[in-house]
Amino acid sequence: MAVEPTFSKTVTLLCLQEMAQSIAQILSYTKAVSFPEFVSNTMLCDAVQRQFEILGEATSHVPFSIQKKFKDIPWSMMYSLRNHIAHEYFDVDYEILWEIIQHDLPNDLENLKQMQKQLPSL
Repeated sequence: MAVEPTFSKTVTLLCLQEMAQSIAQILSYTKAVSFPEFVSNTMLCDAVQRQFEILGEATSHVPFSIQKKFKDIPWSMMYSLRNHIAHEYFDVDYEILWEIIQHDLPNDLENLKQMQKQLPSL
């Protein structure tokens, strides 16, 4: 049985803040943009992909014991997306990214904010 190292609440809170900031950045970048505008703007696509990479990387620094307590956040999917963008960059499906931005990220951001409020009491 693997033993998870003790976690620092401070580091975990910083990771959660990074995650929330990345989501907020993505939502801000795409707020007044249509899908055709998004895919035709290389700089915007690059910026959004970078924030997804940061988001996914930050998830890997949140201890599994904490992730298990907050199942509303798609931890493994966020990390998997990060890996796909970082390693399969030539095969990024912008329609999937757009769907995540439009349908998942607003709820994920709200869930992260609620989690940040609860974490100090754990």
